[in-house]
Amino acid sequence: MKLRKVTSNDPVERLSASVRHSTIVTLEAYRAYYKSVYGDDIERSQLVEEMLLNFMGTDKDFQKFLDKASEKPTTGKLAADASHRKGNDTVTGFEELEELQTPNN
Repeated sequence: MKLRKVTSNDPVERLSASVRHSTIVTLEAYRAYYKSVYGDDIERSQLVEEMLLNFMGTDKDFQKFLDKASEKPTTGKLAADASHRKGNDTVTGFEELEELQTPNN
């Protein structure tokens, strides 16, 4: 399984998205697969979030973009390996990117 067991205490923001029925069917099958591997249920939203983080964390061009967007060469970087996670907590690395997008007062 590409995803690690999910445990996170990060604040949650609501995101609404529409997807094809076939995508929902496949997502539900992946939820069942997750449960078979870890023995725990996972909320659909948690699963989608982990999949998105995994996708963005393995996109080398996106990682280069984050590096360029950040003043510090190693901050703002996501990695799908151990540097992406500390224990079971997800580390997003988007704090610097959010600061770049937030207008200064």
